[in-house]
Amino acid sequence: MTIHEKPKNQNYIIQWLSPAYIHFQKGWKWFLIAGILIAVATIYSLWQGEILAPILFVLMAGVYTMHYLQAPPMIDVGISHLGLQVGSKFYPFSHIKAFWIHYLPPISTVSFRIISSSKIYRDLSIYLMDQDPVKIRNFLINQIPELEGKQESASNILIRLLKL
Repeated sequence: MTIHEKPKNQNYIIQWLSPAYIHFQKGWKWFLIAGILIAVATIYSLWQGEILAPILFVLMAGVYTMHYLQAPPMIDVGISHLGLQVGSKFYPFSHIKAFWIHYLPPISTVSFRIISSSKIYRDLSIYLMDQDPVKIRNFLINQIPELEGKQESASNILIRLLKL
């Protein structure tokens, strides 16, 4: 069974809806600081004689603002005795090297180290929402190894702290 094949008659032990990303609420101060930073970067780039950089700064700010105004899409997640279903993709346990859980209420995640067909690892994080992390851990620990003490990545910490 490959990663993209969805097994027939899947009976999930645990199932929930997870957002594709966390939508952090930002106040006017956040937008004011971001606007000042973009304005300073744009003015500095123009002063340095750059033409493309200021255009990119403004475009990126516009795209981010449009992205912020939309609610994140919700993804169906299911864990069965065969593996992990995330949206339309199925990952059999034979393609999952390990898992770990970051319990940082209100934003807790379960992450999986996925082995691709080219033997390259990638990490997949799923927001737990109102799911019981102990129940998920107790089921997964019997299926795949747990990476205990795995720290949250620097990029995830930065995203959470800056509310991006």
